[in-house]
Amino acid sequence: MTLSTARVAPEDRVDFVTFLLRGESAAWWDSYLEMRAPGTVTSWDQFVALFRSHHIRDGTLERKREEFRNLTQGDRDVHTYSREFTLLARYAGDEVSTDRKKQERFRRGLNPMLKFQLLHVTCHTFEELVDAALKSEYGIEEFERSRKHARDG
Repeated sequence: MTLSTARVAPEDRVDFVTFLLRGESAAWWDSYLEMRAPGTVTSWDQFVALFRSHHIRDGTLERKREEFRNLTQGDRDVHTYSREFTLLARYAGDEVSTDRKKQERFRRGLNPMLKFQLLHVTCHTFEELVDAALKSEYGIEEFERSRKHARDG
């Protein structure tokens, strides 16, 4: 659930999210509250930074960034590649901070045939690009099946 879907006002985000924390995360937050000065307000950006630094260690974060930078489609289908791309993109920061950057990075990782097929295709959103790649992949598969059928038939 995203905070905008839940219609949580920006000034209420920290209270809302920390109310939902359980287990180790709740214990971490309680400890943080005990250590800060009374009356200190933690902004949403501060909370996110604190949460990430505690739960996602720098080494892990850098490893995930590197994994994202090296991600290519390889022999995966577009659906699997786009799912992995989306999961790792959260660690990429500025590399995918705009839709245009996200599309450029996704295109770079596509296999050569799909990259060629989509060379002159303009997409307004990342989702349109993924959809175009899925359609192109299906078209290539159909073409290969028809060629095989013609050879074998």
